[in-house]
Amino acid sequence: MNVLALKRDPSLLLASLVGLLMVTSTSLSASMNNQMAGFEITNQAALDLFVANYYREPRINQVSSAMVFLDNGSEIPIDNLFGGVVGFYGTVFRNSPERISGWISVVEGLSERGQYLFFGALWLANTPRTRGYLESKLVTAHGELKELLQALIQSQPPDIREMVPQNGVEGDMLWGGFLATGDRIYVLNLLKATMQWVGKEGYEPFVKLNMGKWSLAANAQSHRVVRQVLEEQVNAYQGEERETVQEILSKSYLPNGPDLIMEEAKRIINEKQKGGVWLEFNEQ
Repeated sequence: MNVLALKRDPSLLLASLVGLLMVTSTSLSASMNNQMAGFEITNQAALDLFVANYYREPRINQVSSAMVFLDNGSEIPIDNLFGGVVGFYGTVFRNSPERISGWISVVEGLSERGQYLFFGALWLANTPRTRGYLESKLVTAHGELKELLQALIQSQPPDIREMVPQNGVEGDMLWGGFLATGDRIYVLNLLKATMQWVGKEGYEPFVKLNMGKWSLAANAQSHRVVRQVLEEQVNAYQGEERETVQEILSKSYLPNGPDLIMEEAKRIINEKQKGGVWLEFNEQ
């Protein structure tokens, strides 16, 4: 079983372009940011702010609070959370091994929904403590949770800094890793993943291309390093690929630019389906 295909493969679903960690708004004011420092995370706006600013201002003492809110306060479907949560929290866990025991205690108190998400994050962290904990949980787990644990234990966690994502889960994982660290390598690999679909025929390549374009343009609006990478990489590509990078950049400068990418993609899909093409995906 492919662990990264267990949840949220949006390659066949254009509507699932909008996910928790692919884009995090930084529109909340600096004063609100200051007010939230050190407080419990009790609403989605506070969680978004915590995640979006973590690599700039790591509030490691709020990680536990964010975990609890994701378990019992967030209304976002688990399918759309899995990749982003694994990438962000798994990277945070890996980079702070001295705090792993405390975070495992938090996971112990979560519902099955929360444990499903954070077992994946502990797996990605890939420390002796997290591996031992996951193996111990397999004894009492059942249902989907047991299925996930079996898949995790049998799989080698990837180094997401070296991953060129092939589906929505992997893409969300890289955005999560970026938000945890601010490392430009994640953006470079997300751009490579987008470019591999340029010029390819078919519904799935088309959706994956537009997923990548949308997520890069949207995150370029909120994160300067994303825009800098795009600006630097324009000349690294030629022909249609270069035009694609230029389009992403130009859309990132428009307030509604990412939405325009989605709207154009949906328009093309509708036209194709009216012409008798891609009808098997008509329900989406």
